[in-house]
Amino acid sequence: MKQLSPIALVLAVASISLSSQAQEITDINGDGTISVEEVQAAREAARAEALAQFDVDGDGTLSDEERSAAKEARQAERVAAFDVDGDGELSREERQAARAERRETFAANFDLDGSGDLSETEQENLDAVKSEIRSERGGRKGGKRRR
Repeated sequence: MKQLSPIALVLAVASISLSSQAQEITDINGDGTISVEEVQAAREAARAEALAQFDVDGDGTLSDEERSAAKEARQAERVAAFDVDGDGELSREERQAARAERRETFAANFDLDGSGDLSETEQENLDAVKSEIRSERGGRKGGKRRR
């Protein structure tokens, strides 16, 4: 089982809802759809919140150590939420369940009428935003480009 550094452990406990907060997307301009700009605004807000939580030295940026602690804290949060077998690590199936949960949470933001299901219009909005995000990332999911 991987051990967390003391700083990561403290920050993991303090930020247990960080990943769910990162996906709180709202229709800021009230036009009845979620735009890429609104998704980006939610992500920027989540980054600012993470900076406030993990910038231990208060210099306004994350050092390599602070970035590593933030990453460890996010991993600890995922393990706490999805480690069904209790071995302290995420199996392939548990990682897949975590990814599916993140996708569902993201998609739920597009259910603007609160029905619990995406209407045709809401689904089209979700698909359009995902497509635009992919094109901004060079056509790849996850944003990482191969070199």
